[in-house]
Amino acid sequence: MIMNKLYWRQLNVLYKLLVVNVAVFLTIILIKLITFLLGMPQVIQAVVRFFSLPAAPVKLLIKPWTLFTYMFLHEGFWHIFANMLWLYFLGLIFIQYFSEKQLWRVYLISGLIGGLFFFIAYNIFPVFWGVKNYAYLLGASAAVSGIVIAVAAYRPQETILIFGILPMPMWLLGVLYVLYDVSMLTVDNPGGHLAHLGGALFGLWFGLAYHKGKDITAFMDRLALRKKPRMRVHKNDYRPDDYEWNRSQREIEEELNRILDKISRKGYNSLTKKEREFLKRHSRDYRGFYG
Repeated sequence: MIMNKLYWRQLNVLYKLLVVNVAVFLTIILIKLITFLLGMPQVIQAVVRFFSLPAAPVKLLIKPWTLFTYMFLHEGFWHIFANMLWLYFLGLIFIQYFSEKQLWRVYLISGLIGGLFFFIAYNIFPVFWGVKNYAYLLGASAAVSGIVIAVAAYRPQETILIFGILPMPMWLLGVLYVLYDVSMLTVDNPGGHLAHLGGALFGLWFGLAYHKGKDITAFMDRLALRKKPRMRVHKNDYRPDDYEWNRSQREIEEELNRILDKISRKGYNSLTKKEREFLKRHSRDYRGFYG
């Protein structure tokens, strides 16, 4: 179990996002199957509504967490298949130019802004007033839109192969991606397409700002730092530079990989006392499994 936990920590952010989305989808499918067999289809509806983003202000006030949970929730196979396909291929391109940390930030903020676009539109435009009490948003499309358009805005001349055969510059892919959502607003699923446009707008902002050397998601680092307790720093304290710190982290990671490989081949009991101490010292999850 410790091995699985450590492997999870070492997965890159893209694969973690894929795993979480698929895991939630499979959980919903399992609940749907069980409730179907028990003759209680209303249960799965209640579960999905509990995590979906409502358009009605009163419902959102009661369930504020849905601003985040909705972007990991899918019901239909083709819905999650399309979203994960876009996320995988454009996520791979994204992390060529940006960091893994920026990938999950853009995913999260794009999804949040997309959800707000949906919520605000359904409450200010009269065409939606009659259905807003019954409208819900779910799916990763808005978050994925932000990633797609971020790459298109930052690397517009980058050429990708559609279906592995059709070359297309990223700027054109981005334009077609947005035009599709605009054209479908009056045809089908207007709430979903509005959310996509909200996510795409943040992706555009992120990509253009990064051209100028500014990371508009960096505020999340500052928020995280504020939560950490301040440590007293003495004048004579040694503070390694970034290069040395990164090198030491790589060495730790390599040693952890070696130990994990040894565990997978020979079992935990094959570790030496020194290796066990190293694993305990550098694994935050060790106590939960062996404490």
